[in-house]
Amino acid sequence: MKSFFRAGVCGFLLGLLPSLQSEAENGAIGYARPAAGIVVDGDLSDWPENTRRHPIETGLFDDGSGWRDPATFLAAYDPLGRYLYLAIDTEDESTIDLPEGGPTDEDTVVVYVDVEHSMRGSGPWMFRGELDRVTNMSEAQSWDPQTARASEKYVEMAVGQSAGRRIQEWRIQLDQPVRPGTSIGFDIVLVDVDDQTLGHPPAFIGWGKYGSKEDRASRLGDLILLGSDDEMGRLSGDLSWADGVDGPDLGGYRVRIRDMNDPELWLLVESDETANFSVELPEGHYCITPFLMLTGPFAEFRIRDDVEVCTDVHSGVEMRADTLVQTLSAVPDHHITESEILFSFDANAAQRLDAFMADYMHHYTIPGASVAIINDGEIVYRQDYGVTNWLTQAPVNADSLFDMGSITKAVFAFAVHRLIDQGVLEIDRPLHEYMPFEDIAHDERSKLFTARQVLSHQTGLPNWRWQNEDRKLDIAFTPGEGYRYSGEGYDYLGRVIEHLTGEDLETVLMREAVKPLGMSSAVRFSKRGDWHDRFVIGHSELRAFISPTPDEAHAAYSMMASTEDIAQVLRTWMRRGGGLSERGYDTMFEAQVETGDVAGGTNWTAYHGAGPRIFETPFGRTLGHGGLNWGQISLIEMYEDHDAGFVITTNGDDGMHVRDALRRFLVAGEAHSITAETKD
Repeated sequence: MKSFFRAGVCGFLLGLLPSLQSEAENGAIGYARPAAGIVVDGDLSDWPENTRRHPIETGLFDDGSGWRDPATFLAAYDPLGRYLYLAIDTEDESTIDLPEGGPTDEDTVVVYVDVEHSMRGSGPWMFRGELDRVTNMSEAQSWDPQTARASEKYVEMAVGQSAGRRIQEWRIQLDQPVRPGTSIGFDIVLVDVDDQTLGHPPAFIGWGKYGSKEDRASRLGDLILLGSDDEMGRLSGDLSWADGVDGPDLGGYRVRIRDMNDPELWLLVESDETANFSVELPEGHYCITPFLMLTGPFAEFRIRDDVEVCTDVHSGVEMRADTLVQTLSAVPDHHITESEILFSFDANAAQRLDAFMADYMHHYTIPGASVAIINDGEIVYRQDYGVTNWLTQAPVNADSLFDMGSITKAVFAFAVHRLIDQGVLEIDRPLHEYMPFEDIAHDERSKLFTARQVLSHQTGLPNWRWQNEDRKLDIAFTPGEGYRYSGEGYDYLGRVIEHLTGEDLETVLMREAVKPLGMSSAVRFSKRGDWHDRFVIGHSELRAFISPTPDEAHAAYSMMASTEDIAQVLRTWMRRGGGLSERGYDTMFEAQVETGDVAGGTNWTAYHGAGPRIFETPFGRTLGHGGLNWGQISLIEMYEDHDAGFVITTNGDDGMHVRDALRRFLVAGEAHSITAETKD
């Protein structure tokens, strides 16, 4: 475990992705009152006696390695100095502190503060505290420009320590006013590294649920800033479905509660297993609205957001609001009389497409999208919709760079086939002969991997090793004798290409793929160059979150490109251009293995070529690839017999529903309609 921690706590927090049904505010609610005269020295004697303690006790792993010792925090604020005060009080049988400058193997506190607390999803400042030092971990290239202003210079921290107890006292100067009657996003994660002789694994706990809190402000709790004399009451209520609606169990879902006299006080509250909720609030007039996102068999429905119940909250009294009745909103109905409008796209079809996108983006809360239509090898229509960033409301335009995810694989495969044409490597020669795959060298079957097997996902490697239960790399079958979608295989082939060419992968891709495919030089595969102002932000539940860009190119997933750039890939494929030989195209487009997959809403037979995905359809063969990465979902598809194709890129985590419906709309002549009564 020690070697793991040398990668830094930040690496852990970025990778902690729990499988929970919703990523909205995590239900943790705290309270802070004004305070003056607090000295940051690790001594709590100057804190007001009535300061509320909040337990920190939510384990962030499911393996039982939660916190073993009591931990609480106190919060206060100074509106004049714009200060937030914190006192994090932990009891610990073993504290590990290394000399300053050493690796991060010691007990750690991570504090998140989102003072902007926008309902559009503002970004948190994030600071790590160890012994007597603070490190700024805020994402400099976040979706929220204010996050880049975070700095250690705004933080003062001191530690008071006695046998078995540690108090970390913080003062954070915020760059926005703080005042009574508002709420801010806030959370704490504690990392406990005990003396290894005790036999304890490291423990990770949070004030609220969910890891990766720096990725999404939606994973923070809510801290209510009270006035000195504010009196508290309790607001309770419950959720139910409208008569005749057979919806899912409402336990564990959330509602948004807003102070109608001050829009800066709002929070999300989670219902219990009986669909009831309860929260302490200062006196005021509050309205409650749904905040439900449905999954599984209900994923294509949305909760009507035009209903609310309101009530006053009085001090010392429990007020029970009327039941918040939920109604399902079905998928928009877009039946049309013609079929196959993709193959004869005209101005009338363009109007229908725009109406389709408007309805579906609204229903699935997709902030932004872009679509291109290719006919007779030319881009005959391209349109942008919505915004790149729900917080800033920057519009999607022709220069916007979407995270294309696994569409990168199709572009990388084109480059590989060009290199095969040039004699740099052979498609059926074992890659082991060029460069062994050291991470799986203990399995002799790794010596059988070939470029053809990698490109068609026949190596037996997993998509990513961290998705295996033991997080280790494995080979599921003899290479060439099955299908298992694998990003690991593509990344290995990418490293082989770098070894054979003596160049970094991005240089190879720009020369062997981007330029010959007719894409612009604005395409990026890593943090190299200027791209930040054009980058589209991914979203989950209408909240932007960090879309990490790798420091170096990856063959499996790292391409950022505009819709027009991706449309150029299809144009070049249709013409069999770009300097790739006929033999190269034949190999790339030949079905190598049946995958058993289906295209959304179809019963088409699926295969994988040596790069693109292939479907045998009533409209002939179609070739393309999908992409899904950090809340951005895209698809490219071309229909060989019709010399036509389309591209769709989206930046919402429900984009797959729009993608699949668009295919049906363009090709089969309709996007299917679903009602609450026929949910499956």
